[in-house]
Amino acid sequence: MSRRFAFMHVPKTAGISFTTALRGATEIPGETFGFDRHQFGSFDGFAQLDELSRSLVRMCASDWPREVGFARGHVTLGTLRAAYPRHELLTVLREPRARLVSLWRFWRGQSEADFASWGAWGERTRAARGPLGRFLANPLLATQTDNVLVRLLLAPHPLVPPDGFIPPAADRLLLAAARTALAGFDFVGLVEDRALEERLGRFLDRPVRLGRHNVTRPLPAEWEPVLEQEMTPATLDLLERRSRLDAELWRGVAAGVKLEVGHPEPG
Repeated sequence: MSRRFAFMHVPKTAGISFTTALRGATEIPGETFGFDRHQFGSFDGFAQLDELSRSLVRMCASDWPREVGFARGHVTLGTLRAAYPRHELLTVLREPRARLVSLWRFWRGQSEADFASWGAWGERTRAARGPLGRFLANPLLATQTDNVLVRLLLAPHPLVPPDGFIPPAADRLLLAAARTALAGFDFVGLVEDRALEERLGRFLDRPVRLGRHNVTRPLPAEWEPVLEQEMTPATLDLLERRSRLDAELWRGVAAGVKLEVGHPEPG
C-alpha cells in the first residue's frame, strides 16, 4: 500500500485505538509520533524534561522525520502540512465536553514519575489533581483545555492567545477559518459514530478492526472524583465556554454522518 498518512490526534479521542486499527489494516513504511511546540503555549522549560519526553517534542516542522509513511501526534494542522505536504490528513473528534472531562480524569491518574518526567510542564498538568472548575479556569493550561480542536486547526493564530482563553469576540472569524481547515482533511471520524469502523474501512478500501486501547486507568481512591459534586453551575459554565467552538465543529461533522446529536452528560 503506497498511501501515506498524517494523523492529527486530538487528546482523548480514542486516537491510539484508531492508530492501532490503521496499522493493522495497512502496511505503512515507517512511523513517527510527537508533540509540536504549539501544545505548550509560552512554556519554555524543555531542558527540564527527561530524555524520552524531550525527544517527543519537535520545536519546528523541520524536526519531524520526512521519510515516514505515518506521522501522528498531538500536533497542529500547520505543522503536519509543512512537514508532510503529500500525506493524507486524518483526525477523529469527540463531543468536546466529554473529551475535556476525560482529559482531566486521565491527567489525575498520572503517577508521580509521570509528572516528574515532564519537569515544570508536569507541575502544570498536576493541576488536574484539583477540582475540575479550577482546572478549566487555569490560563496556563489553555492550549490543552480551551477549544483545543480550533487551536490544533489554526495555531499559530493572532486571535488565539497561547497562555489565555479565546475571546468570544473572535468566535465568528475563528469558527469560519476552522471549518475551512477541517474541510481540507481526507478523513474525519467521530468517536460516537457507531459506523466509524465501516467508514474507515471504506476510506482505506480494506477491512478494519477498531479495538479499545490506552483507556484511562482506574483512578486511586483519593483521586477518583464524584462528578455530581464537581458539576457546579460555575463549572458547567466553564465546560461550555472551553468547548463552545469545538462543539460547533463536532455538530457539523455529526450532521454530515447523520449522527443523532443530543446533549450527553460529560463523563
